[in-house]
Amino acid sequence: MRIGRTPWTYPPAPFARRGSPRRHAFCDGVPDCNDPKDDGIGNYGEPYVVPLGDDAVAIVLDTGDVSSLAYDPQREESRIYNRQVQEGFALAAPWAHSLFINHQPILAYNSDGSSHAGQAQPGVEELQGVLGWIYGEQLFPGAVDAILNGHVHEAQITSFSTGQPPSFVAGHGGTKLITPFSLPLVPATPYPLATLQGFMQSATWGFATMERTGTGWLVTYYGQDGGVLTACSTVNRVVTCTKWPTSAQ
Repeated sequence: MRIGRTPWTYPPAPFARRGSPRRHAFCDGVPDCNDPKDDGIGNYGEPYVVPLGDDAVAIVLDTGDVSSLAYDPQREESRIYNRQVQEGFALAAPWAHSLFINHQPILAYNSDGSSHAGQAQPGVEELQGVLGWIYGEQLFPGAVDAILNGHVHEAQITSFSTGQPPSFVAGHGGTKLITPFSLPLVPATPYPLATLQGFMQSATWGFATMERTGTGWLVTYYGQDGGVLTACSTVNRVVTCTKWPTSAQ
């Protein structure tokens, strides 16, 4: 599906699965959203794209129901994500540049909440497996400039020397912030086949914006007072950021 204009793009989170009051808030009246017998449909919204100017597009994938299991081409969930990923990139094919948007980190560090406070977790293994099966070690086709995620309740930026697209996590605008990940990071990379080049994190309340700048993007993280925490330029998957202020480290 292609959406011409949208004031708000909502990549569903785990709390938006069928049966959740928040899922009902977004899907009330849609039969396959609330009926248990239709979970195979309602928990896997179809991918869509939103044009961002003349040469760029956002690809949005519903991964709200993704499991913690490894990719298995024989499992129904894996088959669904495999199909949807390919459909999403097919929709984006007319554009030279794209951003990939989903809820859980794929090429950024994940968090399982408070049970292992401060301990970094790798990106979602099932989604890494789906993408790797289709696109190899890079995980994404060359047109993808960056990945945008939430889920982890902090601001986080990861980039790689092995060519994978950078990931920008803007999870610092909602509820309770996580304990920042302990350094040095273990594991040393959120994806086993990638070498981490840059990592920044800040458990500071705020929000982020992303703007097109020529052939690249400017990603700016702000604190709750509107002050800039960091400004990152990303061109050809290379990221350059200003340092966090001391208050955000």
